[in-house]
Amino acid sequence: MIATDIAHLRNGAGVRKSYNGSMIVNIVWLSLAKAAEYLDVSKDTVLRRAVEWTDEPVPGKVRTKYLVLGADTRQDRRYYVPDLERWLSVNSQPHHGHIRGQLAPA
Repeated sequence: MIATDIAHLRNGAGVRKSYNGSMIVNIVWLSLAKAAEYLDVSKDTVLRRAVEWTDEPVPGKVRTKYLVLGADTRQDRRYYVPDLERWLSVNSQPHHGHIRGQLAPA
């Protein structure tokens, strides 16, 4: 892999990592656009599943927080990657009969 390329890796816990040169960084929060791209769904779909942060996962939902990303910047809403991973794993399971995973309707 060329040092200037960015590759995405997953560790055993399902947390996405980015490789950029010699630095590997855990990515725990994504923007709305990146979350939608990651899931291959529309931004509206992510917004319908978004809930404010709670300490425990909410079935069928993606928890969010407003985070300050740098000095003198505004707060931006970010989406929790482990919840996105859970969404992907539920949607990638084979569907038998009329049962469509465990996601609650949006």
